[in-house]
Amino acid sequence: MLNMAEHAVKIVAMFLVTPVLIIGLGSEQYGLWLLLMTFFSYYGLLDLGIGISSVRFMARAIGNPEEDVACVAFTCRSFFRRISLASVALSLTAIAFVHLLFGESENAFNAQLIIGVCGFGIAIRFLLMISQVALKSHLHYGVIAIASIGRVILQSALVVVCLREGQGVVVIAVVVSICDLLQQIVQCYFARPLLRHMNSGSSAKESELGRRLVRYSLTSFGMRLAITLKDRIDPYIVGGILGVAMVPIYSIGTRFLFLAGDVINALFGGQFLAAFSRLDGSGDQDAMRAKFLSSLRCCAAVAAFISSALVIQGRVFIERWIGDGFSGAYDVLLIVAFPYALFMMQYPSFSLISSMNKQSHVTRIAVLGSIINIVLSVTLGIFFGVQGVAWGTAIDLCLVYLILFPRTVCNQTDIPGWSYLRALYRGAFPVFAGMYVCYVLSYDWLSPSYSRILMFGVLHFACFCFIFWALVLTAGERAWVKGRFMGNKLSG
Repeated sequence: MLNMAEHAVKIVAMFLVTPVLIIGLGSEQYGLWLLLMTFFSYYGLLDLGIGISSVRFMARAIGNPEEDVACVAFTCRSFFRRISLASVALSLTAIAFVHLLFGESENAFNAQLIIGVCGFGIAIRFLLMISQVALKSHLHYGVIAIASIGRVILQSALVVVCLREGQGVVVIAVVVSICDLLQQIVQCYFARPLLRHMNSGSSAKESELGRRLVRYSLTSFGMRLAITLKDRIDPYIVGGILGVAMVPIYSIGTRFLFLAGDVINALFGGQFLAAFSRLDGSGDQDAMRAKFLSSLRCCAAVAAFISSALVIQGRVFIERWIGDGFSGAYDVLLIVAFPYALFMMQYPSFSLISSMNKQSHVTRIAVLGSIINIVLSVTLGIFFGVQGVAWGTAIDLCLVYLILFPRTVCNQTDIPGWSYLRALYRGAFPVFAGMYVCYVLSYDWLSPSYSRILMFGVLHFACFCFIFWALVLTAGERAWVKGRFMGNKLSG
């Protein structure tokens, strides 16, 4: 619940702050800000996959009494220190060469200042990353969620105040970095009891663990690199072909989908990686596969609802939110929404194959998909503009997640293909059918009014809840929910 509250706060903050940013900074400076934030998203790749792998290794050590948790923690922290130094080196390099992208202009100078400020903040984050790994591997996601909620609220309030005082992108970057540092400090405070007994262990044990961690990380890194490249490269393609001022139109359209992906990650992401890793460490493969298929069915239903809701209400919401000048953002959303839903529906698959250390083949498919995405987006973008870039991404998503990805996951995990597809079908089809009925019934009533949007949003969500309870969940799952929640109320 806290994870969902965290993402609800992020979504509300984004909707409130984005119009203020556009008005306060202007299209060009806001486009610069989006490009730099996209650049900073690549900093996460500097860990070579060790950030995610550390959670898996520590969770396995917790689930297996024969493994040394302290040694895992010490080894991971040593890697994070080196990654922090690498991030500083990357920032200095980017500052030196930023004029190649922006020329000798005010944008170049502002970009250098922002890279310096945010790059330093990211380096500090890597130094303190072991605290977040400890919290995640112990399934203390609530602490991370509360710290994140506090950061988002404080950051949003300070950004609005600064913009109203006439401040620019550099001051906004300082605010973002300070708020991020405060979040890391809070996480470190609550992680101290979990890391209190951390020690170095034997150097031989650390060396062997380090080699295993790097081998696993490099295989997962390729998959993460491909997915990140696919998600984040398009703004640069748009900026390079059509200019910086067109970046906001594309980014706003895809931002809804990235927020949807964040919600899916909160529900079916990190905690499932830790849970699957524990089951894998205990050797209970049958239970792990059964829980995976159940999570896949539920994830498909949620992804189908979110993508449908975005398509139904996206046009009127964008018009009311930031005006007619960004109507092209809905065209981008409409093109990419359902192909992106194919990716979101199968989100638990990434946690499963990562927990089993069988992600190498998926990595190759993801890399192939990224190459296809870049080639198609550039080619179609030249001829059809922003919509062409969106179509390039949509075609790639359909090819990978409709055909290649499901087959590869089933082959690598020994899950029957029919069981995999049936879980997706049972989750997605009833929701898509129900949302289509909602769309037909509400089409003539939709208008760019927040009250109408909220009213139909509540009605659509109520429809989804009914479908999810009656048609998606099994009888055993409904009984478990009743016993878990209604039983607690009766006993209280």
